[in-house]
Amino acid sequence: MVPQDGVESSVTRLIQARSVFFVTGATVAVGVVTLLQDILLAASFATGTSVDAYQLAIALPVAGINIFAGGTVQSLLIPIFVRTEHAGGSAAAAGLVAWAHRALLIVLCGALLVLAALFIIGAPLVATSFSADTLALSHTLFWSVLPLFFFGGLSSLYVTALNSIRAHALAALLPILTPAAAVAALLTLGKSSGVASVAWGASLGALLQYLLAKTVLGQRGYGSAVATLPANGAGRRIRRDYWLLVIAATLLGGILLTDIILATTLTAGDTATFGFASRPVMLGLAFLTIIASNITLPHYSDLVAKQDWRGLAKSYLVSVRSLLIISVPVILACHFFANGITALIYQRGAFSAADSQRVAQILRILIWQVPFYLTAMIGLRVANAIGKNYVLLLISLTCFVLNLATGLLLVRGHGLSGIAAATVITFAIWAGLVTYYVHGLCRKRIHEA
Repeated sequence: MVPQDGVESSVTRLIQARSVFFVTGATVAVGVVTLLQDILLAASFATGTSVDAYQLAIALPVAGINIFAGGTVQSLLIPIFVRTEHAGGSAAAAGLVAWAHRALLIVLCGALLVLAALFIIGAPLVATSFSADTLALSHTLFWSVLPLFFFGGLSSLYVTALNSIRAHALAALLPILTPAAAVAALLTLGKSSGVASVAWGASLGALLQYLLAKTVLGQRGYGSAVATLPANGAGRRIRRDYWLLVIAATLLGGILLTDIILATTLTAGDTATFGFASRPVMLGLAFLTIIASNITLPHYSDLVAKQDWRGLAKSYLVSVRSLLIISVPVILACHFFANGITALIYQRGAFSAADSQRVAQILRILIWQVPFYLTAMIGLRVANAIGKNYVLLLISLTCFVLNLATGLLLVRGHGLSGIAAATVITFAIWAGLVTYYVHGLCRKRIHEA
C-alpha cells in the first residue's frame, strides 16, 4: 500500500506541474505580444528621439506599479492570504481582498500625485541631452501613460488574489491586455498620432485588465465581501510590512531608473538604444519570474503555515536549480548570437543595421544579469513567505547605492556598456547577499524545530 503522505506528495507535484505548464503558456503569450509591441515601435521610430521621449515618459509609471503594487502587493498579501484562508476559510480571505483594495486605492491616488510631481521637476534635470521638442513630447506622453500606473496597480491586486486561489494561468494571462491594446493602437493610429498612440493604448489596456480581473474575481465569490482583517492588529502589521516592501522595491526599481537616467545624459538615441537592449532581457526575466513567483510563493507560504521548514528548504533549492538549468543555456545563446537576435527582432522599417549593432552590444552585457536576478528572486519569495521583509530592505539599499556608484564610475569611460556592466555587478552581489541570508534562515528554522 502506498503511504498517504506519499500520495499527497505525488498529487501536489502533479498539480504544480500542471500549473507550471499553463502558466508557461500564458506567460509566453504575454511575452510574444509585448515583443510585438517593441518590434512595431522599432520599425516605426527606430532609435530616434520619439522613442527616447517614450522611454523617459514610461519609466516612472512602470516603476511605480512595481513599487506600490505589482510584486510588492504579491509578496505581501499571498502569504497573509494563505494563512487567512487556512484559519478562516474563503470568506475571511475575500474580506482581506476587499480591505486591501480599499487601502491600495488610497495609496495609488497619493502615489499618482507624487509621480507627477517627480516627473515635472525631475525630467528637465536628468534628460540633459534631450532637445526642447523631445522633452515636450516626453511630458505629453507621460500624462497619456499615467493611467497605466493607476489601473495597472489596482489590477495587480486582483491578479494576486487569483494566484492565491491557485488560478495561476488566468492570472498570468491577464497582463496580455496592456501590450495588446498598445499594439492595436499603434497599428490603427500610429501614422496619424505617432508614438503617442502606444501610450494611449497601454493605458486603455491597463483599464481593461483591471475591469476583467475584477469581474473574474467577483464571479469566484470575491466581489461583494465586506472589508475585514484576519485578527486584531493585523492592519498595523500589514501596513508596516507594506511600506517596508515599498521602500525595498523603490530601491530595486531605482536600479533600472538610474540606468535610464544615466543613459539620458549621453548622446541622442542612447536612451532608446538602452531601452531596446533591456526589453528582451526584461521579458525573459518577467517570463521566468512570473512562473516562479506565481507557483512558488503560494507553495512556500503554505509550507510556512504548516511549519514544514525542511520542505521549504528543499523546495527553495529545487526551484533555484531548475531556473538555472533553464536559463544558463539561453543566456549563452543570447550572448553569442546577440547580433542575429537583435536583427531578427528589430531590424526592419526605420531600424537600421547600425541600430541593431548598437543594441546587440548592450544586450550582450545585460543578459548576464539573468541568473543572478532569478537566484535572488527565489530567495526573496522564501523571505516573503516567512515574513522577514525588513532584511530585504537593507539588502536593497546596499544594492541601490552600489549600482549608483558603479554606474557613475563606469559610464564616464564606457558609456552604455558601463551602465550595463554596473547593473550586472549589482545583481551578482544582490544574489549573493539574498542566498546567504535565506540559507541561514532556513537552517535556523530547521534547528529550532
